[in-house]
Amino acid sequence: MSLELEYPVQLLCHIAGISRTSYYKYKKRPVNKDRAIEELIISIHNKTNKRAGYRSIKYILRNEYGLIVNHKKIQRIMRENNIQSIVRKKRKKADKSSESKIIKENILNRDFKASEPGKKFVTDITYIVNPRVTAYLCTVIDLFDNQPVVRKVSNTIDKNLTIEAIKILSEKYDLRNAIIHSDQGVQ
Repeated sequence: MSLELEYPVQLLCHIAGISRTSYYKYKKRPVNKDRAIEELIISIHNKTNKRAGYRSIKYILRNEYGLIVNHKKIQRIMRENNIQSIVRKKRKKADKSSESKIIKENILNRDFKASEPGKKFVTDITYIVNPRVTAYLCTVIDLFDNQPVVRKVSNTIDKNLTIEAIKILSEKYDLRNAIIHSDQGVQ
C-alpha cells in the first residue's frame, strides 16, 4: 500500500526534505523512455566483450537495429550505467636501430637556399613500385639550383644505397665545407 494513502503528502514531503512541487513533478514524470535503448546498449557492450565504445555502439544500433541515436545520448546512458569500454593499448614497433642511431644537429634549419653550387645538398630515398619488383631511388639535390646531381637505384633499401650515392657525390664535388641534409632515416 502506498504511503501517500496513509499519510498526508505534505507530512511525507517534510520528512523527506523536499517540496510538494518536486514530489508532484516526480509523479508526473514519464517512465524512462530510453529503457529499451539502454538495454540494447548494455547488451551490445556485453556482446563485444566490453570493447565497444559509444562510436561503435552508435554504428551497431544504426546498422543492425535500424536505430538512429545521438552519440551524446549513448554517452549519457553509458555514464549513468557505469559502462566503459576497454581501451586497447597501442603497440609500439620496436625500433632496433634506435639504440645505435645517432641524431645529428639540424644545421640546415629549413634554409633551403644556397648562395653557390656544391655547398648545400638534400637527399632522400623514394620507392619505385613496379608489378614485378620494387626499386629504391636515392637522389641528392643541390639546393643552389634545386637540380638532382646524383641518382642511385637499387633493389634493396639499405645503407649501401646511401653510401654509394654519397661516394658518387664526392667524386663530383669537394664536400669539405658542404652540408648534406637528410631525414636521418635508418639508411
